[in-house]
Amino acid sequence: MTSIDKTLDTLRDAAEAGEAEAARELGRLLCLQPTLDEGDSVDDRWPGEMWLRIALSRKPEDTIAAGLLASRLVQQITAMLNGEESFDSDSEEEAVERRVEEARELYDAVLALDSSDPTAEAGLALLDEVLEGEQPDPSSIGYSYYLLENDAGHGSTGHLEQLVVTDPDELRWACGYWFERYGGLAGFTLATYVDGEQVNITDLGTVTLDDEDRPDWTSVDIPPLPGELLPAGHPVGPCHYGYTAQPVD
Repeated sequence: MTSIDKTLDTLRDAAEAGEAEAARELGRLLCLQPTLDEGDSVDDRWPGEMWLRIALSRKPEDTIAAGLLASRLVQQITAMLNGEESFDSDSEEEAVERRVEEARELYDAVLALDSSDPTAEAGLALLDEVLEGEQPDPSSIGYSYYLLENDAGHGSTGHLEQLVVTDPDELRWACGYWFERYGGLAGFTLATYVDGEQVNITDLGTVTLDDEDRPDWTSVDIPPLPGELLPAGHPVGPCHYGYTAQPVD
C-alpha cells in the first residue's frame, strides 16, 4: 500500500464522518485515478464526483470542489459529444444539456465569490470551446504541471488516456493503475511544463517492476515542479485536470 493509498483511507474515514474538506480532497485524489476499465457508469468512470458533490453539500462556498466537479461534467460532455453513449437513462442531448447547465452554474457560483478565479474562467472558456468544437492551445496556460499520455494504448482501447497532475508522488501513484492493467508503461510519455512552456518530455517505458512487483522509478527522475502550480480543476488547453480517457478513431 502506497502513502497515497493510506491517505485515501484516512480521507474516506474523515469524509464519512462528515468532514467537508476531507470529502473534497478525497474527490480530488480520485479524479487522478485511471478508470477506463472500471465500468461504463458515471460512478465508475468519475469516482471523485460523488465526494465532490458531498463536499459542496456540506460547504457550498468551496470553490475548489465546485471547479473540480464542473470539470468532471465538462469531461462527460466531451465524451458524449465525441461519440460515447449517454451516461444517463435519457437521451444524449438531454444528458449533455443538463451537464452544460450545471457546469455553468458551478462556474458562475465560483465567479460570484471571486470574479477573477482562474479555474472558473478557464473552465467556462473550455466548455464553450468544447460545445463549438474548437481545440485550445495549452501553451497559453502560465502554470507548471505534468501531462502524461498513453500514446500507444488507444489502438486497443479506443481511447487516448491523459493525466494532468502537479505532484510527483500522485503521478507515480496513478501510474500504478496502468502497471496493473498493462504490465508496464510502454507507449507512455510524460511532458513537463513550467510556467506554461514544455521543458521536457520523458519516455516512461523504461520504468520496470522491482523485486516486490512495484514500479521502480529509479530510472526516471521526476523532480518537483518549479513555478506556480496548476490549480486543481484548471484545464490546460483541451486537457482536463486529473485523468481523462477520450474516445478516438
